[in-house]
Amino acid sequence: MSRPPYQSSSNRFDTGQCVRVEQHEPASMASYYDKSVVDKTMEEAQKWAPSEFVEINRDLKLKERVLKAATDVIEEHSRLNKQIGSCLEQDPSAIETTLSEHLPSGRIDKIKEGLLVLTFEMSIVSMNGTYYVHTQIGGEELYPPRQLRSKGDIDWAIVLQYASILIEAVMLLMSVVGIHVSINKIQMKKTTETVVNAINRYGGLLNNLVKFIEAWTKSGESLKLKAIALFKLLLQCYKSSYGIIAEIIKGLLEGTDPVGWVFICVSVLALFATGGTAITVMIILALKNAYKFVVKIENVLALRDKGKNM
Repeated sequence: MSRPPYQSSSNRFDTGQCVRVEQHEPASMASYYDKSVVDKTMEEAQKWAPSEFVEINRDLKLKERVLKAATDVIEEHSRLNKQIGSCLEQDPSAIETTLSEHLPSGRIDKIKEGLLVLTFEMSIVSMNGTYYVHTQIGGEELYPPRQLRSKGDIDWAIVLQYASILIEAVMLLMSVVGIHVSINKIQMKKTTETVVNAINRYGGLLNNLVKFIEAWTKSGESLKLKAIALFKLLLQCYKSSYGIIAEIIKGLLEGTDPVGWVFICVSVLALFATGGTAITVMIILALKNAYKFVVKIENVLALRDKGKNM
């Protein structure tokens, strides 16, 4: 069995996907958290990776490593909730200054870039009065251009853009725990289709995405309110019965060690055990330069307007 990603002596886990894991700084205030939340996180992860946990539970050392992955995040974010919670009212520059007192610069850079890791770019193009949707990743078409002839075409494009928004939000959570992912076209298309199918299947997921867009729109220029809206979307996904966060992480890390993605999944799920104040502050920091993420939301609004006329 190959070693889990964060056990690499070089702190790198390279499977051709450019996945890098940076270890967490040791927490010096473990008393900030209730240890039962670690058990809750493990139970949540096991729901979405039952076959992987069969192997993990058979290997005591492997299980201890997974437990440590959850504990490290819970300790760190329980501590950060106390240390940076007041930053919710600050601008990104002030947040970065405060955060630099508690995290290494490399970790902060990953958070700042958390919404710059693109799934794909969607553009809505008008030709001779007819509208087309183009999707590209790294300059290559992800899907063939699609003409917007009907309400069905509009709905297809909206759901596709919703999928992109949700995947990038999960990649932001991965950056919060020190993980950077670079995805190829095949992986991204498969992961996107997984999320599209989930949105079409689960009305609750679609409703949460609709509510997110509404909250984002009502937030005006407030990065705090936008960050809260994005965190609420992710929290609802975490609380749901369809395990979309785990599915996205698994899809993005396809081809890694069979249980390797579980370490990262456990780390991300552990974020929700700490209340979310520090996460929301970090989202504010990431939103400062998230102009391409904003374009995705603008695309949804534009597509909705076009759909009203069909």
